[in-house]
Amino acid sequence: MSTAFTDTLNRAATATRSRPSTRANTASNRAASCASGDQARDPPQITHAPSTVTVLTLIGAVLAALYAYRKQLLAEGTSHRADSTQLTERYTKAAEQLGHEQAAVRPAGVYAIARLADDWPEQRQVCVDVLCAQLRMTHETDTTAPGYRHGEHEVRLTIISSIRNHPQDPTAGTTSSSAAAASFRE
Repeated sequence: MSTAFTDTLNRAATATRSRPSTRANTASNRAASCASGDQARDPPQITHAPSTVTVLTLIGAVLAALYAYRKQLLAEGTSHRADSTQLTERYTKAAEQLGHEQAAVRPAGVYAIARLADDWPEQRQVCVDVLCAQLRMTHETDTTAPGYRHGEHEVRLTIISSIRNHPQDPTAGTTSSSAAAASFRE
């Protein structure tokens, strides 16, 4: 047998007979075994690296989700403001058409307001109120009178047919200005 192997066996036998009680003895045994060519084996140490990486990954995922949610809320707010601005511009233009001097433009204003009432549920009642107010306004029926507006009778008929032709069942699943109350009296 080789001398190094014999020395290792002797040390192991000695170690089992007298257990090392101090760290110094353990360190000297390790040093002796390293000198003889054996590698010293440390007891396995508990590492926290995998659990730390998992926790950090989880925190990163939560922060990314919060960022995405906040970004989505901001985009929806911007979109809502843009839609509201567009609808307000359409309302202003339709009201101008309804009060226009030319008879051919006024019915276009009626149709524009009726369509706007369908597209803008928050202001649907306002759109219907504008059409009803147009009907409640007095108008001159005598063609020779100074306040007579050519085509006013057709505008009034267009308003009435527009209100009447909308579906009467608000639960039909379609957007409709029939869900708004039409007030023809002052």
